[in-house]
Amino acid sequence: RGPRAVGGIFVGETSHAREWAGEELSFIKYVADLVVRMLDAHDRQVAEEGLRSFNEVLDIRVRQRTKELEETLDTLKMAQSELVRSEKLASLGGLVAGVAHEINTPLGVALTTVTHMGDAVTHFEDILESGKIKKTDLTNFVETANESATLIRRNLDRAAHLIRSFRMVAVDQAMGD
Repeated sequence: RGPRAVGGIFVGETSHAREWAGEELSFIKYVADLVVRMLDAHDRQVAEEGLRSFNEVLDIRVRQRTKELEETLDTLKMAQSELVRSEKLASLGGLVAGVAHEINTPLGVALTTVTHMGDAVTHFEDILESGKIKKTDLTNFVETANESATLIRRNLDRAAHLIRSFRMVAVDQAMGD
C-alpha cells in the first residue's frame, strides 16, 4: 500500500518447482490489488465515521456555545432595557455604548473563529471526498478544531465576564443614587 508493506501473499507449489504462467501471475496481482482496495476502502470508511462523529461533537459544542451567546445577549438586552426605563440610570448611556463596544470585540473574534472553523470543515470534507486523505490532513483538522474551540470559549467567557462587570456597575450606580 503505497510506500509501505502491510502484509504479504505467498503463492507456491510444494510438490515441484515450476514457472508461473502470465495469466497466473496476473490473477495473483489482481487478488493482491483487490485486498489493497478493500483495505483502502476500510480505512476510508473508518476515517469517514471518525469525521462524522467529530462533526457531531463539534455541532453539539457550537450549538451549546451559540445558546450561551444568545443567553448572554438576552441578558445584555434586558440590562439595556432596564437602563432605558430607569431615570436614575439615564446617565449610564455612555457606559452602555462603551460596554457594547467591549463585548463586540470578543464576540467578533468568536464569530470569525467559527467562520474559520466552518471553512476548515468544508476543506476537510473536500479532501475526504477526493479520497486522498492523509493522516496529516486529519491531524491538521483536529488541531484547527481544538484551537478554534479554545479561542471561541475564551472569547465567550470574556464577553460573559464583561456583561457581569457591567451589571455590577449598573447595580452600584443605582444603589448610589
